[in-house]
Amino acid sequence: MPKQRQSIPIVAPGSWGLNTEDSPSEIPLTYAAKADNCVIDKSGRLAARKGLLLTTTLSTPLGSSDGIISTLYHKNDAGDVGLFSSGNSKLFLGTDTLADVSPAAYTITADNWKFESFNDEMWAFQRAHAPLKYDAGGTNLFVAIGGSAPEAHEVLGAAGRLWALDKTGNSTVVYWSALLDGTNWTTGDSGSIDLDLVWPSGYDQGVGLAFFNNQLVIFGRKSIVLYQGASDPSTMSLSDTVSGVGLLSRDCKVDIGTDLIFLSDDGLRSLGRTVATDGSQPLSDVAKQVRTDLIAQMGSQGASAPIKMAHNLKENIFLVIFSQSGITFCFDTKQMLQTNDYKATRWLTGINCANTDVTSTFYLGVTSGICTYSGYQDIQATYNMTYLSNPSDLGAPDVNKILKKIKPVIIGNQTTDVILKWGYGYGSSYSTGVVTLSSGTGALYGVSLFNSGEFYTGGIVVNTPSIYTSGSGDVVSVGLEAVINGNPLSLQEMNMQLITGRTL
Repeated sequence: MPKQRQSIPIVAPGSWGLNTEDSPSEIPLTYAAKADNCVIDKSGRLAARKGLLLTTTLSTPLGSSDGIISTLYHKNDAGDVGLFSSGNSKLFLGTDTLADVSPAAYTITADNWKFESFNDEMWAFQRAHAPLKYDAGGTNLFVAIGGSAPEAHEVLGAAGRLWALDKTGNSTVVYWSALLDGTNWTTGDSGSIDLDLVWPSGYDQGVGLAFFNNQLVIFGRKSIVLYQGASDPSTMSLSDTVSGVGLLSRDCKVDIGTDLIFLSDDGLRSLGRTVATDGSQPLSDVAKQVRTDLIAQMGSQGASAPIKMAHNLKENIFLVIFSQSGITFCFDTKQMLQTNDYKATRWLTGINCANTDVTSTFYLGVTSGICTYSGYQDIQATYNMTYLSNPSDLGAPDVNKILKKIKPVIIGNQTTDVILKWGYGYGSSYSTGVVTLSSGTGALYGVSLFNSGEFYTGGIVVNTPSIYTSGSGDVVSVGLEAVINGNPLSLQEMNMQLITGRTL
């Protein structure tokens, strides 16, 4: 005989981000099974991400290519600023107008440039291409450095010089320029070191460079080498090595200020800031809850669409961008979970790359040019925010649940239809119902409109729509899908009313 109806609130649903790894019956409802086009907002709620505001009004030089592939914002001592980017076998400067600053009489055959700001100048390196320097105040174009610079795929400006790795035909040598002279790679205190002498496993291929915690970090595909004292390469010394873990590709790393995060073959890793007691650098998986999903995306990404990572301090996020599939994983850096993982959500966009300027404006490279991460439309179009809970037995695995009603608490200020979803079991079949949110009429503090399912607090509209449900099962999952069209939206609660039936 059915028991009395009970109300079960899911407080802050999805606020811990995605968890697609653990057994569904063991996952708290603060995790999400799906969190598409979402972020964790400053109040810790699952919310719609911001949109893509296209700033490029003149993109003629970009043509009909795959779009912007690489970007870097540069500011020199004179205050001249600009966003450099690449695409369509060209180099560009600007956001509103993409000015072609490709070097004269120079053939570009690929777009995966590594831009680097060093010694008040902008540099560009790419495999099988002579390295370039932007000639500000002269030709206002990039110019080839000259014959002494290595045709390397990776470049890093640190400790007073340029460092280069993954030279065409030789990925085991690190080169460095003369002090404060990125054009001199053969005389003075320039030099090189053969990594075949230091790889912990005997052989590896160098793919990436970083400077972190006052150490030069050299990433191989299967190992990591760290040097101290890089300010004087003639006396720098090997400080640590890590075997069995390496960097997937050049741009799969990002410095978030407190840590260096990188993508390895087995997931997202952290190179800690503190040396462990045994003298080795501690490594940890910081995305265990979505590891399989990340690895699946890594396997499907083609060589012509490089994986990129980017960080924005203002938004408290870093991104792992898989441009070929159009999927970007977003990780929240405000507070890690107790499992030492970053909270993860997923974006469905056409982002190729991203970069932050000195004012923390987040620039995103797309097919049609440069966007900023702002507003709540994607290039003047709507997009969908989707949340689904993991299936839960609600603490009673042997009892049938008859879901009667769903009543979410949604924070937002837009008139839009929301599809509420509910399902039973561990499949992907859901029943749905549609409710309409109200945009409100202003700041009616603490006022509830009778029988409207909405109220106002200081201009923020709190919608509490509800829908009657049907069906039954041993486990229950709920969710929603909302159209985002110009205004933010976040999910405060998902309240379920149900009755329990017979023992299974």
